[in-house]
Amino acid sequence: MPKFLENKLRAEYGNNPRAIYGTMNKVGAMHGNKETAQGREMEKKHEDKMKKESMPKLSSMRIEFHHDTKGNSTGHTIHHEHMASPSKSGAFAMGEKPASFPFGANAENEVMAHVKKHLGAGRLSDSVEAPRPEGSEQEQEEEQDPT
Repeated sequence: MPKFLENKLRAEYGNNPRAIYGTMNKVGAMHGNKETAQGREMEKKHEDKMKKESMPKLSSMRIEFHHDTKGNSTGHTIHHEHMASPSKSGAFAMGEKPASFPFGANAENEVMAHVKKHLGAGRLSDSVEAPRPEGSEQEQEEEQDPT
């Protein structure tokens, strides 16, 4: 049975099982004492909505590349600034909450997974290669190899 709906109805009707389960039967979430496909669908949609709302809105993201004195990559740091707004729109943001996430030198997959998580999987596909900064090792190798 959809737990969120049961909790909502319990808050409204108190501990009156006839009202709670009668309402769930009436809206199609249950049939007798069994959960219906419609009830499972309702629960799944509710979980997806809660997951989406729990992710704070991102106002900016900056990726910092770290190098040693020889120019070798030593890692990355992703800096986020989330909007702290009581409203659904970002128009009246009260301020921003900065956050930083360090990654090691060979953690390109983890970096891309982190970026995809915050930008949305639909905006970055797996077929797109990670953007390379100017002067990266790959770019230098391509310039040296004329083939």
